[in-house]
Amino acid sequence: MLLVDQGRTSLVITPIGGQSPADPVGFAAEELQKYVYLITGARLGIAEHQSGPGSVAALALAPRGTSSEQVVAGIQSASVELCGRHPDGYSINLNSPVGVLASRSERGVLYSTYRLLEQVGVRFFAPRFPTYRGHHEKIPAANTLDVGLSVTESPSFDIRRADAGEGWSIDSDALVAIIDWMAKQRRNTLVFPYDDEGRGLVRWDDYREHVLPELARRAIAVETGGHGYQSFLKPSDLEPAHPDWFGGVDEPTATGEPPPTVFKAEHPEAVQTYVDAVVDYLADRPEVSIFEAWPPDFARWAESTVDRFGTMSNAQAHVTNRLCAELRNNRLPVTVATLSYTPALDPPDPEYGYHEDVIVDFAPLDRDYGAPIFSPDQPRNAEWPSLLSRWRDAGFAGKVGWYEYYRKMAWHSLPVLLPHLMSKEIPFYRSLGVAAFGSGTYVVPGDWLTYELVHQLISALSWDVSLDYREFIESYLSARFSGSASTMATILERFEDAGGTFFKGFLGSYEDASVTENTARVYRDCLADVKSVDPADDAEALMVSALAANLEFAVADMEMGISSQSTRPDAAERLQYDRTALHAARLGAVLYSPWLDSRRANPSDMARGSARKDEPVEQYFAFYGREFADSK
Repeated sequence: MLLVDQGRTSLVITPIGGQSPADPVGFAAEELQKYVYLITGARLGIAEHQSGPGSVAALALAPRGTSSEQVVAGIQSASVELCGRHPDGYSINLNSPVGVLASRSERGVLYSTYRLLEQVGVRFFAPRFPTYRGHHEKIPAANTLDVGLSVTESPSFDIRRADAGEGWSIDSDALVAIIDWMAKQRRNTLVFPYDDEGRGLVRWDDYREHVLPELARRAIAVETGGHGYQSFLKPSDLEPAHPDWFGGVDEPTATGEPPPTVFKAEHPEAVQTYVDAVVDYLADRPEVSIFEAWPPDFARWAESTVDRFGTMSNAQAHVTNRLCAELRNNRLPVTVATLSYTPALDPPDPEYGYHEDVIVDFAPLDRDYGAPIFSPDQPRNAEWPSLLSRWRDAGFAGKVGWYEYYRKMAWHSLPVLLPHLMSKEIPFYRSLGVAAFGSGTYVVPGDWLTYELVHQLISALSWDVSLDYREFIESYLSARFSGSASTMATILERFEDAGGTFFKGFLGSYEDASVTENTARVYRDCLADVKSVDPADDAEALMVSALAANLEFAVADMEMGISSQSTRPDAAERLQYDRTALHAARLGAVLYSPWLDSRRANPSDMARGSARKDEPVEQYFAFYGREFADSK
């Protein structure tokens, strides 16, 4: 279909169906009009909404004067093609007089729009963060757009999450940018904590008013909750009146670690108080479609609770099932998610079995990244598919999510990029019947430039596990690094090998001098190669400079690890490290390192300050500069 001919067009976009208050179909028409204009300088017209077959929503592309009967005929053909397919799937047919982008959902129409734009060369690399200086997307220039496209596509995973995790370095504008990027990557669920670990620092309520309109116009669902029964059942508020609900400092725990961090689930009044608080919260927030009812991180259950229920898993299931029942009683359409996570990994006994509407997320925290999760040679990895099998054998028939950490705080923002590992594992997770994917790989601005490829590849494989990942990576490197793509491909292989070798456990191999020194050597060699690159344009210069800064930081991080093995790093080493971290942070290549935070009185509060105060991302790092600005 000839969309634009020598800078001119007679085509009009007609939104069909939809017409919800937020109108994602109308928004899709605006997005198509905007990007075609940016590419060609020609502006497609937008007609008023028309009604169409009730089973689909669509955009119709046709010359001015095309009859409504011709438009409806094209939509009806798409309706037949989409019958029985996933609601987020879409059909695009631009090989007819009337071009049609159709889906069974309004959200799917928006996805089809971005798919068409990708076909003509638009690349949606990252959210619109200030650190990208306008290079978060690549928009080609052309005066003619002639597109022959006929595809029907559906997602591999039902729930494709973007997980803002603990909210580090996020402010309201950054979250809006992430939401915009999510739709372009065909992710459909934003995960954001209700109140991260009950600290009062990162809370959904601090952002919801600002971002709800942006979520609605893209029909993106909200998943909230997270670690923290204590967020709803606060010991500081309730323990004086109900000391028997909580464990004291001398209370024995099931794991032998004092004191308990979970309220005593054997007390019906305590459970009901928690359940009522959650139900009241969700009743006032209709945007929430999934609620994560998780215990505190690394939960410690009182021994008396485990004695009453038999296992920690049973106790957790008891609390979760009570919440599910109360949500149903109140007719709240919210799905509850629970977690197979240390220490409550195993399925509950049959009498405590979860309702089939519950999502169970499996979180392999201490896995080995040097081998695939299904590798029989790595016991820490192989236990996870085996664990899922045990859950199924125990009778769990609900949806499974996978909480996979392909970018996490424990990596210190190092260039731990594992595209080949991801490309083997994500299709494997789909083969296990996993329905929800994307949690654990936190989407936070502070080091997005470092992990850009990771976020891109997760999006692509979440949509289509049959993707030719080698072709995808080659295309990404070519688009991002122009003439240095082959150099970057070699560097990427080194990154994957070094990261998989260094992070064979949760906290890495800093205690192993040989591994740490070898990793530092790899990063130094990569840094030399990056510095030899002559960028072809401003976009490549941005990526190269950020990568170089990240590698300088990575070398410093390894050197700090080596120094700390024998002696505490001296003041000069600390200062140089801080300077390196600050430089990389200002480029959007570093988010966090415990070497930096370890000497500060309250690093957690300082690091999370911008999320609480809604300050610009750059101010998140301001305390770095204040501490040693005078010594520069």
